Amino acid sequence: MFDDLFNFSMQRTRKQALGFYFAYSIFTIMFLFIFGIVMALIFGEQIVPQATQIGRSFAILVPLMLSFEILRQKRSFSFVNVLIAFASGILGVLGIFFGLLPTAYLTTLPSR
Repeated sequence: MFDDLFNFSMQRTRKQALGFYFAYSIFTIMFLFIFGIVMALIFGEQIVPQATQIGRSFAILVPLMLSFEILRQKRSFSFVNVLIAFASGILGVLGIFFGLLPTAYLTTLPSR
């Protein structure tokens, strides 16, 4: 389920894609949590609005960057796949859990 999480050219099964989804969701949330704590310790309470905005930006950028890295390593830049990659960024507006859904789907595509 969690095989080769950093091998983006690998064609995953549905079960492996689900593991990819959970692993990257948890990794991103843990990173942002630690980042928020460090920023709060350094700058105090006044950083909370900015940290929230950074978290929202990460929820858009992480799935988008992962999706395009997957497409790059699979050499699969078809029009539909690029639309799916952009959909991951658009869905990232709703949060990291929604943004990584199309990204996990892209991991199931074969390499060319």
